[in-house]
Amino acid sequence: MNWINKELEERIVKKLRDAGCVFAEEEARLLISAAPSSEDLLIMVNKRANGTPIEYIIGYTEFCGLRIEVDQGGIRTSQTNEVSCSADRSSDRTEGYCY
Repeated sequence: MNWINKELEERIVKKLRDAGCVFAEEEARLLISAAPSSEDLLIMVNKRANGTPIEYIIGYTEFCGLRIEVDQGGIRTSQTNEVSCSADRSSDRTEGYCY
């Protein structure tokens, strides 16, 4: 992706941060790596700045070390769910469930 430079990445981070994205730097990197072109990147950044969940834009989420494909309306995970899953896996139970 030779069309990406530090200035463009900083502008994307600023746009996401101004829109209220708490993890703007990480989300900018995810959008940049998922975008096949500069035009697609612009569309993706605008969707995220307008509130579309990042998982729906890039098409996946990571959960408990797994990469899970998602689409519009699919489940979204949170760090709280991962902590619950990890805690359940480390208990004395022989079966593990993620809630």
